[in-house]
Amino acid sequence: MPRHLIRRAITAAARTATRPAAPTTTAVSAVALVRPSSSRIGTSTLPSPFRTLTPFSPRPSALTTLSPVRPSIALSPLTAALPLLQARFLGNEYQPSQRKRKRKFGFLQRLRSKNGRKTLAARRWKGRRYLSH
Repeated sequence: MPRHLIRRAITAAARTATRPAAPTTTAVSAVALVRPSSSRIGTSTLPSPFRTLTPFSPRPSALTTLSPVRPSIALSPLTAALPLLQARFLGNEYQPSQRKRKRKFGFLQRLRSKNGRKTLAARRWKGRRYLSH
């Protein structure tokens, strides 16, 4: 994650952590003004002080949000920004198959198309040991 995004997340979390706790009715109306509840199906309309407006941000958990019931619990800005900084890993996209690999990237497939022949020529010119699969 780029540094300027990390810095922005930490400063936003610090700003919301230092604000006094607002009543829940005011916070609900502020959230409703920013994003109407009908735009996101299946999500709660409870206020979340660390919710960002980007569609790729992780959903806030109970540890990162300040509870309106117990305002004495305040998290540090770094602790509040950690879920925004966590990387998302996807695990099972690559399921290797020799047949599919050779059909898509193999030598004979490279010979069939003009751009494939260009690729083989470029790899020959560069001196690659393996031209293709």
